[in-house]
Amino acid sequence: MENDWADTYVNTRDADLYRFANDLELLKEKVETGTSVFEHGAAPFVLSHALASEGYDLYAGDASPERFPGTGNMPFSVVMHDIEKDALDGTFDAVICNELFEHLRVNLIDTFERVYDSLAPGGVLFLSTPNVASAEGIWGLLRQDRSYVAEEDTYHAWSKLNRIGHMGHVKEYTGSEVASFLENIGFKVSSIVYRNPHQYLGKGGGKIDVRSKKDLFVKAMRAVSMRFMPLFSVVAIRQ
Repeated sequence: MENDWADTYVNTRDADLYRFANDLELLKEKVETGTSVFEHGAAPFVLSHALASEGYDLYAGDASPERFPGTGNMPFSVVMHDIEKDALDGTFDAVICNELFEHLRVNLIDTFERVYDSLAPGGVLFLSTPNVASAEGIWGLLRQDRSYVAEEDTYHAWSKLNRIGHMGHVKEYTGSEVASFLENIGFKVSSIVYRNPHQYLGKGGGKIDVRSKKDLFVKAMRAVSMRFMPLFSVVAIRQ
């Protein structure tokens, strides 16, 4: 991968590698190898390579794939596609919208009606996004008067359009908010999986070194419920 962004994920961001591993395992549980998969917002193509190596017929979409050298030599199809503007030709057995929902700033209803139409009947949507109702999110609201879990602030989010070519986090959501939205589009929500990005297929709270009041708060909240994890994935079916 001739891609500095991908190299950063692979070499310095362990939490993202765990997230990609969990994404892969969740899809493998629901979708047979060899079926067609479209991955929206695929850059920097780390999960894309893993999916292709598992034998999925993968199409990796990005609004500006020319930002990344070497996309013409990847072992899957790279498609120039803007999820907020473009419809897809044909239908797919699965569609991935991971760590993308929080970046979308146009018409979410129109966007996800197109996503719905791009799935074959019975096709599966995988959508992951930061959990604003996580322990970290609640701490931010109570102690820092901020509603972001995984973004610095509103100005920083919008400045990314000029700095790196895509939007930061417009808004972060709760699991029930995203599930309700998808059900109104027409999906049947199969599950909401709350996840710890620092733990591979974690079922518990993961280890937290308590060095501050925030650490103690986060550890206690995660011990109460998985709903306070920092990420969640929604699995939904086109009916």
